[in-house]
Amino acid sequence: MKVAFNARYLYDPGLRGFNRYSFCLLRELEKIADVEIWLLSEDRYPVHEFYRSALRAQVTNLRASRTVLWEQFLVPRYLRALKPDVFHAPADGGLPAEKACPYVLTCHGVPERGLAHLLSSGTLRGTLDDYLDAGAKNGSRAASAFQRVRGELFSYLYLRVADLVITVSEFSKDELVRFRGVSAEKVRVIYEAPDEIFARPLPTAYIEHVRKRYGIPPRFVLFVGGFDRRKNVLTLLAAFAELRKAECDVALVLVGIGGDVEGCRLQSEVLGLKDGQHVFFWHRVPDQELAALYRAASLFTTLSWHEGFCLPLVEAMSCGTPVLASSFGAIPEVLGEGGWIVDPRRVDEIVGAMRTILGRDDVRDELRSRALLRSKSFSWQRAAQQTLSAYKDVCSGCD
Repeated sequence: MKVAFNARYLYDPGLRGFNRYSFCLLRELEKIADVEIWLLSEDRYPVHEFYRSALRAQVTNLRASRTVLWEQFLVPRYLRALKPDVFHAPADGGLPAEKACPYVLTCHGVPERGLAHLLSSGTLRGTLDDYLDAGAKNGSRAASAFQRVRGELFSYLYLRVADLVITVSEFSKDELVRFRGVSAEKVRVIYEAPDEIFARPLPTAYIEHVRKRYGIPPRFVLFVGGFDRRKNVLTLLAAFAELRKAECDVALVLVGIGGDVEGCRLQSEVLGLKDGQHVFFWHRVPDQELAALYRAASLFTTLSWHEGFCLPLVEAMSCGTPVLASSFGAIPEVLGEGGWIVDPRRVDEIVGAMRTILGRDDVRDELRSRALLRSKSFSWQRAAQQTLSAYKDVCSGCD
């Protein structure tokens, strides 16, 4: 089977989000016999050398002055010449309106629609701007609204032109059906998984070495993700500041990219948290060291308002880290019995759960065991096999 793959996001070597999903899936697909992969990238955003060296796939860079021209004109022209069995866009978009072969789209979630529903139902208070970043360079409300309308239109296009939509949780499938009008029969749920590096055992001495090299105290709460508003880092900071009144030797380590990190830094200062002593902000941490931080952490927490899956959650579970997580989005589905669920609107509930977990060895030991057991439910090998099955189904359906 010849598979063409929209690789525009693989210009960034940072393995988070779309890049992590794409790389892990491609790596496993390449292990399957009789699968030939072609990566299509934009000349302004070429596939990074990290991926070129790690994957066997053929890489083609197509030159265009604007991404929309690359996507809507150059890609279908190239696909007609290449004649792949299927073209897969893995990052919520990137399909041309013109049909050149069967199309598969991975949609990781629809946070704007999901959050809007929570606001209209009274579950959340405020406006959409309180939970989603503006996305516009000048930050004005008008530009933000334009970006959202444009995003809505392109999302509609991508979902309609796709012959099959892969999504990463039953929660996201339900949102696609309810809020985007996609037929349930057109959507296939295939779970993501932790990268294999997080499941590998690490020597205790190495874990301690990494912790000390970053200057982190022995007891710390870890967050991994981004600093955009739907990740709810401000509530985490508020809860941690309250926690420190009783647990003064505990630190908070935040590892993430994107979003308003400076706003989070400012809020931590307002709360009296000293950077580099009480709270640590890290932009990028290599995977091996991140795996060590997961294992060194007393607790991993994520309090997101909306998640389609949440890769850091399964990474933490695969490392046996006790998990405290939000009751919103796909998190309860992904976490299962692997951790402790809290309402992200309730700072008192969050603080109480943190105190219990941090204060009791037996609770942490139980959460570690449950996390490791739940992590066995997720596998990139299984995801690749299910994705290949989806390719075959869509090809047979388009014959």
